[in-house]
Amino acid sequence: MFRVYTLLLSLTVFAAPAHALPRIDLGIRSIEHPMFQVSELAMSLDGEDLVLEASQAEVAGQQVKDLRIRCRQWRMGSGVSCQRGEFRLHLRDFGEVSGQLSVEFRSAEYAWLHASGANLGGFRLRLARKGQHTEAQLQLPAMPAPEALRVATLLDLKLPFQVDGQLRLNLDAESRGSEWTADFDGAVETLSFSEASGRFASDSLGLRFDGEATYGAERRVKLNLETTTGQVYVEPVFLDLAASPLALELEATQTSNGWQLGADLRQEQTLHARFDGILDRSGRARNGVLSAQAQTLEPVFAQFVQPFLIGTPLQQLQLTGRAEARLKLRLGAPASLSARLHALSLADPGLSIELRDLDGELHWYADGEAPPSVLDWSGGRVQEIPFERSHLSFAATPRGLRLLEPWRQPLLDGALLVRRFTLRHADTTTPTAELDAELEPIDLQQLCRALGWPEFRGRLGGRLPGLNVDNNIWTLDGQLQAQAFDGSLTLSGLRVVDPFGVVPSVDAGISLRQIDLALLTQAFSFGRIEGRIDGDIDGLRLLNWRPVAMDAHLYSSPGGGYTRRISQRAIDHISAIGGGPTGLLSRGVLGFFNDFAYAEIGWRCSLDNGTCRMGGVGPAEDDGFYIVRGRLLPRIDVIGHNRRVAWDRLLHQIEAALAADAPEIE
Repeated sequence: MFRVYTLLLSLTVFAAPAHALPRIDLGIRSIEHPMFQVSELAMSLDGEDLVLEASQAEVAGQQVKDLRIRCRQWRMGSGVSCQRGEFRLHLRDFGEVSGQLSVEFRSAEYAWLHASGANLGGFRLRLARKGQHTEAQLQLPAMPAPEALRVATLLDLKLPFQVDGQLRLNLDAESRGSEWTADFDGAVETLSFSEASGRFASDSLGLRFDGEATYGAERRVKLNLETTTGQVYVEPVFLDLAASPLALELEATQTSNGWQLGADLRQEQTLHARFDGILDRSGRARNGVLSAQAQTLEPVFAQFVQPFLIGTPLQQLQLTGRAEARLKLRLGAPASLSARLHALSLADPGLSIELRDLDGELHWYADGEAPPSVLDWSGGRVQEIPFERSHLSFAATPRGLRLLEPWRQPLLDGALLVRRFTLRHADTTTPTAELDAELEPIDLQQLCRALGWPEFRGRLGGRLPGLNVDNNIWTLDGQLQAQAFDGSLTLSGLRVVDPFGVVPSVDAGISLRQIDLALLTQAFSFGRIEGRIDGDIDGLRLLNWRPVAMDAHLYSSPGGGYTRRISQRAIDHISAIGGGPTGLLSRGVLGFFNDFAYAEIGWRCSLDNGTCRMGGVGPAEDDGFYIVRGRLLPRIDVIGHNRRVAWDRLLHQIEAALAADAPEIE
């Protein structure tokens, strides 16, 4: 089994009395064996006292230095016996290990060994072999965590951690023939670890574990693990395991291609997750099913999902309710997903989105169209726009979805009706969509109130053309046409960037035709204006839904066929907005007239860098401009004089005019 390259270097037999054993000294330069190598071995036997020393050795790939074994009671007869033994050795990357040793070796089928020491938390090792039966027992009553880390280094497990705490382990193993079975239990107590980057850490972590293993023709492991105390941080997830302990049950059987794994993870009264499938040799899941049930979504979402949303537009998202999900893997990739939602509510204060009492089921297949997905909810809001109960049915495709039936979402005393919607290439930065939708007339006053705008009465409705989304940039094919105030509104060139982000931006052009001014002004104390107006707003740009640039022109609709009258109060307010005097009509004979005829009305604003450059229907004296050009007697002209006005101030003046006094009765 081994070769002695240098035979006897020195063999000295000292003369001794007949009743005493001779002293023997033996030196061997090297011994080589498939399992071990020894260099510079020296043996000294003096009666029953045996000492073995080696400068270095290699056992199972581990470097050993300064090996010394002493047997105070050494006997040879039918076998070899070492009682009251001591050993000391030095392991690379670990340090010195020493302790007590007792060995008896009678034959290859009968032997035993007992060893113990102060290292490794006061370890105790017992090995016994009788025939084909071998038993092994290892006890580590209180192994310091730094020593456990050094043991991991010996096994080529490079863990870049600084650790504190201790490990307790009991292992009972036995073999009959070539198959080993083992039972083990133990605990990790007050474990604290960290690494240089700060991505992984724990504080006062406590674990209990037990299990069994089989190694032979079949290789199988069963493990039960339960956390008891402490906190763990694995970037970006932080878990307080004292408040919310976790329990893991795992069973794995080795196959020719990897491991057949069954794992069960529980968090009491909160989460239950299970995986059944195949791991390849690298530990990656190849085929299997992952299922999860969240009895209470709020803590599960806060612990395991929300940390990944930090720094994204969804970082303030909150979820409550219950849910179950099932994910099937095939060749390492998702093959199907299904989920059931129960009384789920979501809210995001940052995006001003809320959805209440969501129930339903979701289905998705990687290959082909999935079974119908159905969702119902009781209400919610987007920004401050509320919406009511609705029902949605759609079919998910591998890279998109299609509506199975028209979807009607009631809101603001009207509804959004989507007759047809198909989304394709949703997994790319250039998804495409087909949309056939209509806005059933909604209450304009409620909409303005929800958006914080000046309140206009009437209703708003119209057709919605095709929608395109590219890298969070939303655009419409063609024009959006709507009806409001007995006229029409056309929105063209719409481009919305990051609509649900922190600072959304909007670019568009708007044209107004035949807007009824009586319907537009009747709700306000601003004053009554009769007539119709057209408008063109080019280059409109909104940031966070507030105008920052535009070239706006409002003017009387061409042609006749409609009354053109303006009230005294409206003249005063328009004059104030244009920078002219107010209250003049109420002084003198004109105060007896409630309203006046006008020929045309108009206003221009070129907004840039917070300033509005104003104009009207034409120039007037003293560098002024006509906002209202009078007609007939008594004739009243409204002339503006402030050609440059701060936009915020102008908005304040308009809002003040709209809210001034009580409505006049004419």
